[in-house]
Formats: sequence, structure tokens, C-alpha cells
Amino acid sequence: PDAIAAAATAAPDARAANASAHLHAQRTMGKVCFEKADCCPFEDLGSLCLLFCKEGKEIDKGDVRGWRLKGQCQKKWAGFCLEDEDCGYTFYCERDGDSLAGKCMRDTLCDNSMCGRGYCRKGICTCDYGVTGPNCDHSTEAFAFLFYGNSSENLISVRVMIRSVRAAGGQQDVVAIIPKNMVAMTPQEHLDILQKDGVKLYYADPILMPESMDKDPIIHSRWS
Repeated sequence: PDAIAAAATAAPDARAANASAHLHAQRTMGKVCFEKADCCPFEDLGSLCLLFCKEGKEIDKGDVRGWRLKGQCQKKWAGFCLEDEDCGYTFYCERDGDSLAGKCMRDTLCDNSMCGRGYCRKGICTCDYGVTGPNCDHSTEAFAFLFYGNSSENLISVRVMIRSVRAAGGQQDVVAIIPKNMVAMTPQEHLDILQKDGVKLYYADPILMPESMDKDPIIHSRWS
């Protein structure tokens, strides 16, 4: 009952707001403007305003804030837009060369496009941060870890980590960094298992201990 009562109350309010917007448009159409607020000055008309400030070519230099481009309040058309974001998914804002305003058009070039972590515009994918490629399916980021030795426990820990990353939605590459001087002591079957899990192998030059730390016999022994 409360919802029905609220809807009944909202309907007259909506009709009144629309009537106010149409009345405001009739009074303001064709007036000089310099910005959107000159055509839609009231906050309650922000989303209902039927007008926009059509920019002109005459420059007004009389304002204390500097020069301004003089325009005229004009009526919006069906599918009116200023940005692609105004149009929704699979549509874009098509503009003429002499105006910032345009009309929402269906992007038919994107009907058969797959853009992964990105969005399509006129048949071309624009990728989100962290991915690249024609279909936005190649990661430019990675999780990396040092891997060497014949410890089964280390292998299990790595596999658990990888599954956790994927379960959380992580699409980044996972890279195992293997020092070249540790390859001989790292079982090939361990590396094969990692590759089957989608891990990329990167063989790095030996990582040298800083001289100041290498002088410590305990650190030297462990690092060696």
C-alpha cells in the first residue's frame, strides 16, 4: 500500500515537472547563452531541460572572466548527446564538424567485435588499463615470483597462489623468475606443471648479493 501511495503521489509531481520544463523551454528558446546554465538555470530542470547552449562563432570580450563564445539556446533533438557516455552500450555520439552536440548512433561496426577488457568504438577496441592487443586480451601487467630448487612444498604453494589469483578474477600474466645458475637444481617436471597452470617461465641472470651483505658469513652461506 505504501508503494502504491508513493507512486500515485509521484505521478502528478512528474507531470508538473514536465509541464514546467516545456514552459521554460518556450520562454528561453533562442536566447543568448554562454553555458548550459543559461538555458537550464534551475537544478530541478537539469535532467528534464529540453534545451542546450548551441555554441556560435561570435566572441564576447566584455566579461570580467575573459573572452567567451556567444551561443543560442536551442531545442534538443531525439537522441541528443554531448559525449559517448550519454548514449549507452553499443552506441556512440556522432557529431557534425561545427558542434559539440550530436546524435546517438548505433555502432554497427562493433556488432561482431570482441573487446575483452575494453570497449568498441567504430569497430576498433579501446582497452582498459593493464591490457592491450586488437581484442584487449593481452595483459601488460604480471604477478612474478622467484622459483628454484626441488621443494615440492614450494611447488604446491605456488599452485595454490595461482588458483587464488584466478578465482579472484585476476587476468594478469603469472611469471616464474628462475635464476640461470639454479636451473640445474630445479626439476623439469616442476616447471612443466607450472606451464600447464598457465605460468610463463623467465630465466634471469644470477642475482648477486650486495658486497656489504656478502661479507656476513651467515648471509653468504644462505645465499650461496
